[in-house]
Amino acid sequence: MSILDILDAATYRPTMAKLTAILADLLATAEAAGLAQPSYVTVSDGPDIGLQFPQEMDSVMAIISWASAFCAPVRSDSHDGRNGPEIWPGTHFTYEGVSVTAYAHIPVPQEGPADPVQHADYPHEPGRLYDCPACEARCHCTPGTTTCVFDGPHHVQDEGDRDA
Repeated sequence: MSILDILDAATYRPTMAKLTAILADLLATAEAAGLAQPSYVTVSDGPDIGLQFPQEMDSVMAIISWASAFCAPVRSDSHDGRNGPEIWPGTHFTYEGVSVTAYAHIPVPQEGPADPVQHADYPHEPGRLYDCPACEARCHCTPGTTTCVFDGPHHVQDEGDRDA
């Protein structure tokens, strides 16, 4: 291999037609191997192919499978997305001389509201007001507090705080 061959390989830019044929071959190869298919693909004259997977936790395993199939490392970062924090798992490998990135932007599940039932529209401490749907829906006890109004098992059983 001469220096001219190396320079030609370094400056080789396949046409868009060739890139889309490489993409089609990549997806067909992945399908034959039982790999999950991406939900969105991009092709650019970099030459680069982007494979975006759905915004769901199953995409993490899909990306790990792609990385394993193409002997590539997996990375994961956290970012602030449009609607809150996200994890960005991904892998990067070369296929037929083209740079391929498989990735997903997965929203981090947010905790639900502390009290799905609304408190009474009257100023009070959570767990202390009788006839408040939210106070009576669950235990609000914390160590050192008085008994809450919940009529079920309580979180805290400090001696002297309540009857057993």
